[in-house]
Amino acid sequence: PKSKMKITINTSTASFDPAATCTDEQLADSVAAYGREIESGLIAAFPGAEIEHNVRPDDVTYGHEITGIDGDSYEDAMREVQEIIEGVYETGNFWA
Repeated sequence: PKSKMKITINTSTASFDPAATCTDEQLADSVAAYGREIESGLIAAFPGAEIEHNVRPDDVTYGHEITGIDGDSYEDAMREVQEIIEGVYETGNFWA
């Protein structure tokens, strides 16, 4: 059986707001809203994929990981996920 595609988004609260411009509560709300925006973008681009959003206080090595696909599809998906994440961050509608 084909394994299901899974997309994991890793968000570091340390690098999310490096200038520490918001309170802990605002940061938590902003990160949650950011995750929801990314998730809706990913669901639209990859229907049926499992999506996980890991939020950690420390820096993250990789912004996202994908399992369940390989080859050219993997490279294309990694690029597309990166573009979705960057688009959400640049638009900035998630800030509390």
